[in-house]
Amino acid sequence: MDKESPDNHESWAIQLAMSESAMTDQNYLQVITLSTQSLDKLMDTHVLKLLGLRATAYEKRGLLSRALEDAMRMIQYVPLSPAGYLSAGSIHMVNGKPTLAVDCYTKALNVIPKDHVQYLQIQDECEKASQRAQQRFDIVGNLPPEIIHEILTNLGSDHVWVCLKVSKKWCQQVLRCGIWWNSVTVKQTGTGIDKAVCDAIPLVKDYIQRLEITNLLYTKLNKRYLMYFKYGTFTSLKELVLRGWFISRYLQQLLHNPLSLVFRSIF
Repeated sequence: MDKESPDNHESWAIQLAMSESAMTDQNYLQVITLSTQSLDKLMDTHVLKLLGLRATAYEKRGLLSRALEDAMRMIQYVPLSPAGYLSAGSIHMVNGKPTLAVDCYTKALNVIPKDHVQYLQIQDECEKASQRAQQRFDIVGNLPPEIIHEILTNLGSDHVWVCLKVSKKWCQQVLRCGIWWNSVTVKQTGTGIDKAVCDAIPLVKDYIQRLEITNLLYTKLNKRYLMYFKYGTFTSLKELVLRGWFISRYLQQLLHNPLSLVFRSIF
């Protein structure tokens, strides 16, 4: 990085002296003006360069989240400088997220003056990112429901739950195969709770006709399901099977409450 020139050093000394003198004279408006000008120059000439260098170094080492944090700081500190937007857009592209890169470059084009020397560069990068985004075609997300059903059958139940979390489009397609969600089992084994199933329950709640909950000892999850029962979350539920639960008086009352619409049998 270039060393600070004597002129810049002298300029800083003069501005600092002027600010201190204005403060002594209680000329606060002048202090604010001088300090703002100095800080803007400091951000633009030093902080921005350092953040840019570190963001690039993080990117080269594959630490993309840290690189993006520095790029976003550049935008926050100097929103009218193209440097932060170009850096963030580049990181999004490396991370395989061209749509986010397009959003970033579009924001830059809305705030950077058109006569800026890097305006055309931002336009060019935005076009490249847009083309890359259009090339990414979601094959599974655009298949007919009957083919989706066939794919899910071959995948097996363990993988079906994961498919729900891939994207909104995948989730919508997978949910159309309602037969998959007629009977659902939530279980806790020696290796832990089936988190994919637990997280997806709110997505498939309207399709579940038979729900089995086995050995669920995790307190927070117990409370979550008690709330599901209390508010009648499972609107299509016809049979409830609880294995290994401590059936408290509260739970008994809750399950026998006709408003909950859930209690059918406990084995």
